[in-house]
Amino acid sequence: MFFFDGSFGTYYKQITKQDTLPEHANINNPDIVFKIHKGYVNAGSNAITTNTFCANSLAFSTKEEIEDCIKRGYEIAKKAAGNNTMVFADIGYVYDNSNEIFDNPQEEYLFIADTFLKLGAKNFLFETFAEYEVAKHAMKYIRQHDKDATIHITFAVSPDGLTSKGLNYIDLIKSVVKDNLADGTGLNCICGPAHIKQLMAQLIQTENINLKLIAMPNSGYPSRVDNMYFYDNNSSYFAKVMAEIADLGISILGGCCGTSPVHIERMIDYLTNKKASILNTNDIGKRKEKDNEEVKRSVFSQKLEKGEKPIAVELDPPLDTDIGFLVSSAQELKKHGADVLTFADSPLARTRACSFLTASRIKREADVDVMPHMTCRDKNNIGISSTLIGGAIDGIGNILCVTGDPASHGTKGVFSFNSYNLIEYVNRMNSEYFKSTPYFIGAALNTSAPNFKNELARALKKEEMGANFFMTQPIYSKENIKNLKEAKKSLNSYILAGILPFASYKNALFLNNEVSGIEIPKEVLDSLEGKSNEEVREISISYALDITDKVYDICDGLYIMIPLKRTDIVIEVLEKVKSRRKI
Repeated sequence: MFFFDGSFGTYYKQITKQDTLPEHANINNPDIVFKIHKGYVNAGSNAITTNTFCANSLAFSTKEEIEDCIKRGYEIAKKAAGNNTMVFADIGYVYDNSNEIFDNPQEEYLFIADTFLKLGAKNFLFETFAEYEVAKHAMKYIRQHDKDATIHITFAVSPDGLTSKGLNYIDLIKSVVKDNLADGTGLNCICGPAHIKQLMAQLIQTENINLKLIAMPNSGYPSRVDNMYFYDNNSSYFAKVMAEIADLGISILGGCCGTSPVHIERMIDYLTNKKASILNTNDIGKRKEKDNEEVKRSVFSQKLEKGEKPIAVELDPPLDTDIGFLVSSAQELKKHGADVLTFADSPLARTRACSFLTASRIKREADVDVMPHMTCRDKNNIGISSTLIGGAIDGIGNILCVTGDPASHGTKGVFSFNSYNLIEYVNRMNSEYFKSTPYFIGAALNTSAPNFKNELARALKKEEMGANFFMTQPIYSKENIKNLKEAKKSLNSYILAGILPFASYKNALFLNNEVSGIEIPKEVLDSLEGKSNEEVREISISYALDITDKVYDICDGLYIMIPLKRTDIVIEVLEKVKSRRKI
């Protein structure tokens, strides 16, 4: 076993009662920095980390100030460590949400690493990272300058295993292993010991990791008092759970926020005296039991697998609480051949009823398969997880994952994920929580993209992340059909061709000029101008059927969107398509 120290930052605030960056104490109050380090040395730590987590351009104005902070911090740590304790150069993750300071964050880490190397540092800890790629350059630089250096990197994830960038911890750790730049990798911060234990157990159960694994959880979850965070003194509990983590085979242990020398001392004592409890395998056992459950797939997915060319029809959730039109329309659409009804997630960033709740209601009222859309705009990973679990409980088996239209009028979108991350996240939850009732995962494909080569590359990545099928934006032109053919050749997933009739000439102009991803040929727009409502209806239906004829043998199904509540238009299209469907 190898033991790191605990948190420097929260312990510094605990004993100084100051809510300031502890890194400044390297210069202003070196005695307190030495005292904290010495406390961890006396607690039995095999290694302490320098007080430099925030020694970067977000906390200091100039490179010279950063260098001075690192130099002093390293010297204090070396003095406190003596001859028997290792010192690790601590490089914290720099999260610049504004993107205004760092054009190239890799260069920031490289500068910090180089500063430590010049001081003679031999051991490095990249900690609390939300992504791996930004650290690789500096890690490679260290390895090139000192092949015997010890390099560890740890990631900060929430209990669902995702970083603040929406990246999954198992994939990050696998990338670290693949590159062979680090000696050890694992998790620290955000989670308390119980959740870190669950995550590490899952990692060990599913992957064969040939690096040393690291676990440095928070002591627990904090309370907020007067804009400051406080952690309970739970060192005995912390020690017990850390012993259970050690039983998993984790060989490098330490603490993060809320831990103190007392936590580390009790952890070491608990393990040294062989009081470690037997691994609690309840959670793992439950997962194994679920592996044997019969898998129930959505009706829509089964029809695609059988080659039946199912038809999805999109209905917009209401702007208010009146759901009468939606229920009656759903019942009619099912009667005339719709196989699955889809519900947009506040399209154009205009508030509508929740797509999942609406889908659940329609599923019950109309007894039809449903597919809610989910955007990354309005929910963080907690809200997304909650919604997915609720949908699964209610029997929803399909989902369309999209980034979502940007919010406007001063409203800020969340966008914790992009569509890739969301697809990967749903796929990951399928394997962990929804094994018997997995979501059938859909993604968007824009055949009108100016650079379709790039759009196809994006689709391939979505497929790699776990997308099972694609739904295209409305197809209107020969170029759209050409791109659809290209997509069908390149992708292994099912593709539903998008069909959107027009409700009026004005509606067609709006779609062409204001809705992203839609490009209607000029000759079609010209054919609608000056026509009566009935003439527009006939032209719209005729054109939709003509497009359907041209794409039917290319695609795996159809995705028909209702224009401005004109269900009658879509019902007529459905009736005409019926004769072409394979029964």
